[in-house]
Amino acid sequence: METSKLFEKYTLNNNVEVPGRLVIGPMTVFGSNKDGTINDEEREYLKLRATWIGLYILGATAVSQEGIGFDYQPLALSEKDLPSLKERAQIIKDQGVLAINQIYHGGLLSRKDLSGLDPLAPSSEIANQLLKDKNQFKSEVKEFTDEQIKKTINDFS
Repeated sequence: METSKLFEKYTLNNNVEVPGRLVIGPMTVFGSNKDGTINDEEREYLKLRATWIGLYILGATAVSQEGIGFDYQPLALSEKDLPSLKERAQIIKDQGVLAINQIYHGGLLSRKDLSGLDPLAPSSEIANQLLKDKNQFKSEVKEFTDEQIKKTINDFS
């Protein structure tokens, strides 16, 4: 099998150059501190994983308080989250790898016990029934208002 191209640079259609063609896709690793900040274990994990690849996609970084979906999740909610986000990216870049974040909102699977806010979905009736049917009902899902939709869209920008 021909593998010589795996380690060649590749230019995306937006003209961003990726140092190689191997990619680590976004994964939920439950590696951050409870408050979403980086810790020594996560630092070591990123150093070990970000070798011999071209692109590392950091997984499931929550962009909305009500969209937090799991424990030990990276957060991008406010300015206070920037130092950890920058450090994660720098650890990866120090390996010669391009780093990006998968930005995330948990929707109906968001956790009120972590966020303090009700989970939101386009249809509360369908979401609550779906969770009950799958035996995953933890707290009542509320339906997005027009203002909450606008806020969530803004959270992603």
